[in-house]
Amino acid sequence: MKFFSLRPSIKNFSFVILFTILTTLIFFAWRDLPKMIMRGDGFVYLVKRTQIQYWNPPSTLANFDQGATLAARMLTSLFKANISYYYWLELIFLVIIGVLFFVFVYVITQKISIAFMAAIIFSVNYFGNFNMFAAYGAYSFFLERIINMVMIIPSFIYLHLFLEKKLWKHFALSVVFYFFAVGLSHWFVLFTPAFCLYPISWYLFREKNKKNFARYVLTSFSYFFMSAFFILLQQINQSGLNVKKWGFIEFLLHPQKFQYPEKIIRQLVYWTGYVPSYNYLPDVKMAISITPYIIVLYLIINIISYVFLKNDKKYLIFWSFLSCLTIFYLNSYFGQYDILNQYGANRYLYLPTFLLAIFWAVSLWLVFFKNSKKLFVVLGTFLVGLFYLMNSSLINDNFKLCFQWDKPTKLLYQYIINNNYKFPQNALIIMPNNEFKVYENEFFNDYLGKGDVFYVDDKDSRLANIKKGRRDIYEIKYSPDCDCVLENKIR
Repeated sequence: MKFFSLRPSIKNFSFVILFTILTTLIFFAWRDLPKMIMRGDGFVYLVKRTQIQYWNPPSTLANFDQGATLAARMLTSLFKANISYYYWLELIFLVIIGVLFFVFVYVITQKISIAFMAAIIFSVNYFGNFNMFAAYGAYSFFLERIINMVMIIPSFIYLHLFLEKKLWKHFALSVVFYFFAVGLSHWFVLFTPAFCLYPISWYLFREKNKKNFARYVLTSFSYFFMSAFFILLQQINQSGLNVKKWGFIEFLLHPQKFQYPEKIIRQLVYWTGYVPSYNYLPDVKMAISITPYIIVLYLIINIISYVFLKNDKKYLIFWSFLSCLTIFYLNSYFGQYDILNQYGANRYLYLPTFLLAIFWAVSLWLVFFKNSKKLFVVLGTFLVGLFYLMNSSLINDNFKLCFQWDKPTKLLYQYIINNNYKFPQNALIIMPNNEFKVYENEFFNDYLGKGDVFYVDDKDSRLANIKKGRRDIYEIKYSPDCDCVLENKIR
């Protein structure tokens, strides 16, 4: 995979400039991420109880989130109770993923402009990213899914190189990356359609020898079989990926009953419908009203692309859009969120964002950059810049809402971290239940109290028994009157 040479050239200079701009823009859009806190289930992989449980039989290698607990073991040994460190690491991964995506799109298009636009769209898209990187109260945050993207993207790169150069070592590397990425986070089985459809799309648009169809089918099914393996393995200890009370065939054959055509389109509308301020995001009712226009927009883009693009780019439009719709279908089938009534950022739009970023980048290149006409280039650059500003504004506005909502909790966290060493040995610290619950207690007892100081919330059913034998008991709470933390020694 050779796309960068050490010899001085205009192309190398362009890479350096665009890498610098890209990393700067991604970092700027997400600059407030390290100021976030964690809540509730956001601590699930970080507490020692979960780490031990998930690596004991029958959980070993059969859970959907082994990679998260493995990463948590390493990170908690380094970062302890310093929550901002975890977020700084997440921000680093966010930038790395954006750069890897830039490399991937350049490899498959050989166009720096397309790669840059795709990386911007993918990295700062509010609807696909915010709930992945800032869902601090969800169990999936942040170790379960984000980290494994650094293996998924290389897997795609080597799959492309295999199809292009026909070298089996590239296919082997792609399989290895895919195996570990999906094996350590089964959530990535949702990305299976993109891997399966890529060889087929290549065959339809770029393969000259049409007699090799069986080879492409086998390549596609290799990824399907790996995903199926991990689904079956997961059933040793968990539920696999069974959903509700319907089967796959029943769901497919009853579109009116399960409303999946509407759900597929609705997700596409959610992702595409933009306004520049959080306070004016369209609700579900408005999303329904703009649906016909969004459908027409994508129909026009697909027609223009198929008419004017050459096959070396046309297959990307076909692959990215069809894969995206298939993932939307799987989201509808698994039913992990109420698609028809839940507008806004959602982690199940993250993988479609990967694909739609490529779809839109290729489309924008075709319309505005292909012929290098100054007026069109300026207009295209303006649209990409506007997209960035709209999304960074949405991200920034939502960070502000989070900071406002989480201020009492953050002050409590900071207070006990700064003052833990002052408490007498074997002291009991009672925290307010509205800010501290089970996982918060476990996390701070594991990495802050460490047996010397014990943290518990004031609604814990064990509180009366825990108080027995404790000579020093403190109550800590947030006071809105002084906007500060108050400490009261009970005994």
